[in-house]
Amino acid sequence: MNCGLHQVLPPNQMLPAENFQRAAAIQGRPPEVEALHLDRARLKPSELSVYSRFIRYARVMSWIAGVDGCRAGWFRVCCNTKSGEIVFDVVASVEDLVDRAPAPAIVAIDIPIGLPDSGSRDCDRLARECLGVRRSSVFRAPIRPAIDATSRAEADHITRQADGKGVSAQSWGIYGKVRLVDDALHRRRSLRAVFHEVHPEVCFWAWNGREPMKSSKKKADGRCERLALAEDWLGEGVMARARGNRLKKHLADDDILDAIAALWTAHRIASGEAERLPSPPPMDQDLLPMQIVF
Repeated sequence: MNCGLHQVLPPNQMLPAENFQRAAAIQGRPPEVEALHLDRARLKPSELSVYSRFIRYARVMSWIAGVDGCRAGWFRVCCNTKSGEIVFDVVASVEDLVDRAPAPAIVAIDIPIGLPDSGSRDCDRLARECLGVRRSSVFRAPIRPAIDATSRAEADHITRQADGKGVSAQSWGIYGKVRLVDDALHRRRSLRAVFHEVHPEVCFWAWNGREPMKSSKKKADGRCERLALAEDWLGEGVMARARGNRLKKHLADDDILDAIAALWTAHRIASGEAERLPSPPPMDQDLLPMQIVF
């Protein structure tokens, strides 16, 4: 078995148990996934208990999810990486994203997670550079001092005091869901190892051979080019299967496609192939990574 850790550690250096999570982070994999890449024969007896704890979880870590916010709550596309089974559903709360069966162990979600005290994030700047003509799809993330604002005017005032820039209507539109995810990550710190910030247009960019989509997702031709990628991966009729009997006023077509793009990245996270903007990421004041995974 190839040990991924040996790419960054000298061949004769064993992995101390206390450095397990750090080494996993270097590889860009959750610790449970990193356990699958370890050569058990090279571990010391004192390290086996740590290995066993992670590997037990890794063996049941077969469900992953891509998530996008929608008017009805959160649209979730779950995939069993062993059987290939796909489940589409809408859940009401952030906790339901991980607690409701099939309870994914990796959640790639289209929402800012790490928040700056002021100014903008490097990950957003880098994402815009990648996207070129689609750069306007990357909204400015809220600054942490403004996250609890109850109105756009209040958020705008706080943000202008911090860095002289206001809050656009599009940016204000995501504040509510950003706050819900942020609250959940503070109440249940274990979720920090599960949730990974993605941006659907960056996912599509990477999926499309590092070429941005030609048209906006709101236009018919833009929908078609994104759907072509989704159907090539998940089969024809994926939109109909995903929608079921849900109304478009509760779940838009682009919500479905964005969640599928997030799921594509969740697969890359699980396999250790995911990349990050930037890498390594800066952390915010609450030790949440300010990064976009793709």
